[in-house]
Amino acid sequence: NFLRFLTRVLNFRRTFVVLFNCLFSICTLAAATLPPAKDLHADAATARREHLPIVILVSLDGCPHCETVRRSHLLPLLRAKNPAVILRQVELRSSATLVDFDGRKTTHAEFAQRHRATIAPVVLFFDAEGRSAAEPIVGASIPDFYGAYLEKALADARLVLEALPPLKKGIEGD
Repeated sequence: NFLRFLTRVLNFRRTFVVLFNCLFSICTLAAATLPPAKDLHADAATARREHLPIVILVSLDGCPHCETVRRSHLLPLLRAKNPAVILRQVELRSSATLVDFDGRKTTHAEFAQRHRATIAPVVLFFDAEGRSAAEPIVGASIPDFYGAYLEKALADARLVLEALPPLKKGIEGD
């Protein structure tokens, strides 16, 4: 009887460990995603009001370089106490809909194509008007310098935002 009891306890322990690992993996995957682009028109109004650049990762499902850029460089920006960017993700081949900066409905794939993102990853930088605010970062071939490229592009985007006229009191955007 004791042997059966011990076997059950060990089996329960193994099952618990497997379930815990699965749950941890699911939580880690959920935490490793960026908010998908849904309404860039509304994001632009927020960017204008809060004086923030809009950064969009054009990604491809299963792309290891996209995952590296997302986890190592973009998620830390998002997890900062007071994120200094509006960060979104567009899937290169997705038919998911989004509202573009001009208020028109489009798809992730069409948005990426319109902004000449034909490979992944591409990080795009926009001002509060939906205009390009810095040179896009295309690919992730030099990981040692990627952080420096990202910091420079963010600094360039912030300079563009500083040049925008201030929002008049009482105007929230469209």
